[in-house]
Amino acid sequence: MVGGSGPRGAACIRVDDSALMPAQHANAINTSGAGDTFLGTLAARLALQRPLSHAVPDGVAAATTLGRSGVQR
Repeated sequence: MVGGSGPRGAACIRVDDSALMPAQHANAINTSGAGDTFLGTLAARLALQRPLSHAVPDGVAAATTLGRSGVQR
């Protein structure tokens, strides 16, 4: 199970272990769409057969970048 935790990052829970993938600090301009960006990036990485341990941080980074840029105004 993977779940976004907003400014704390995302939780990754598997049968054999769990972890919190922290987000970088960001001065968020607009967080609209950050969850969609996180899940879209995660899904794309998993579709490319990337490990979950890489896909989750990529999703967190993409969502953080979106929040910093405030492209959805």
